[in-house]
Formats: sequence, structure tokens, C-alpha cells
Amino acid sequence: MRFYVHVVRETDILEVTVAVSLLLLSEVYSTRLSKPCSTDDSGRPISEWEPRSGYRLEFGRSPVSDFGICKGRIQGKANRVQTWTYYHPQPNTRTTVLDSDNHYWMYFRTIKGEEITLDCCSFAYGMTGCVDASPCLMALSEVFRDWGSTRTPAYFHPSNHQEESHILIEEQRFSVMQNTLLHGALGWEVSGARDEGQRVRLRQFIQQVQGTPCTPAQEERINDFRTHGGLLLDQILVGKCWKDWEKPSLDVAMDNHESVMYCIPSTK
Repeated sequence: MRFYVHVVRETDILEVTVAVSLLLLSEVYSTRLSKPCSTDDSGRPISEWEPRSGYRLEFGRSPVSDFGICKGRIQGKANRVQTWTYYHPQPNTRTTVLDSDNHYWMYFRTIKGEEITLDCCSFAYGMTGCVDASPCLMALSEVFRDWGSTRTPAYFHPSNHQEESHILIEEQRFSVMQNTLLHGALGWEVSGARDEGQRVRLRQFIQQVQGTPCTPAQEERINDFRTHGGLLLDQILVGKCWKDWEKPSLDVAMDNHESVMYCIPSTK
């Protein structure tokens, strides 16, 4: 079971972090988005389009003035950083999926100067702190009740806070909220509509973050994450689901891990 959970969490960290950041920008802060028209009791449209309410992120009672992506390293403290190397007997190759010296997470800064970090992708390195997200799923449509996500890896705290298990060493940061390049790259995530100009801007941003050109496979994964996430976030915002959420309970289980090598049989 532990191996299964690890494989599920050993995900595309850069792609997930970029997709979530862009979703927050387009779904929360874009004022040109609209939701489908409302209908009366007979199902007839009341109006062709109905502007969706505006939103903003806050920490406590302090509005967020900037958010974006941090790039750096994850370093273990109470336990070693776990990495997995996969061995393929034929043609005798080894592949390490994740690199602890190339990690990504999100930052948020408020108008008061407070800084908060959100890291949801360190589970694959052996940092098993999770929150119970099941109350958040209860109010969503059945299609979004992914019970595999009820126990969600997440470290959310002020940037000067030190976890007992690990530390995040920031080397670069890239603003998403204040990035004018991205302001011209937004599309309505629910429809997935993006023109070539938008796609070019997004590829430029991804190249800035990772330092190498964005591959077609990366772009496809990010688009898939954004389309699905747009439907989910739209339901949360329109339904004001967050008003019923309580502070999630924590579930932290830490073990000492050595680096692990797992053998994969050759296939033909």
C-alpha cells in the first residue's frame, strides 16, 4: 500500500504547480470571465450571460497582493529526503523521476508584507504531512469527489516557519499575479479556449521557470490540469463552498527513509 501511495503522489511537480497558479489567476482574479446564463423555473434563459462575482485571496483578514512559484531545493531534517531510482534490466538503465534539488512550491504575500508558502508536492520525498480534505469534498458534485484526495499532502505556513521534517531552500521565485506576460494568456478554463497567442505566452513563462523550453507533453499535461481544475474551482467559487469549510485536521506520519531503488521488469 505504501508503494502504491508513493507512485500516485510521485507526480509532475512543475506542471501541477504551474497549473494551480494559473488557475488562481484566471478563476479568482480575472474580471472578464463569465458563467453560463441563469434560467428561470421553466429552464428558459434569464439573460444571455451573467457576470460572475469577483473574488480575492486573503490570509486572515489581509488581502493577498502577490503570489507565484518558488524554485529551489528540499532538504530533510528529522528524516532523510527520499528519492526513487527505477532500474530497467534491459537495456540496463536507471531513471530518477524526481530531483530534490529541483523542487517547486507556491508563495503568497499579503498587503501587510506577510509571506506564506504552500507545498503540496513533497510527499514523494518522504515528507508525509497531510490534511484531511474530506469536508471540502462533501459539498462538491459527485464527479469531483475523488476520495483518493481526502488525505491531501500539504504544508501551508508562514515562510519563516521551519518544519520538523524538512526545509525549503528558495533559489528563485516567479510572480504569477504580477506577471504582465500572463495577463494576456488567460482563457476561460471551464471551456478550455486558448488561442495560439495565449499558448505562446504560457510556453514562455514555463521556460522562464524551469530554465528549458516547454515540451509538448508538458503543455498538454498543464492544459489537462487546468481544464479539470477550472471546473472544480468554478464550482467552489460559485457555490461559495469555502464559507462552510473548517480548519482541516492534520495527519503527520514521519519515518526514516533511505534512498530506494525499485526494479521494473523489462517489457517487449
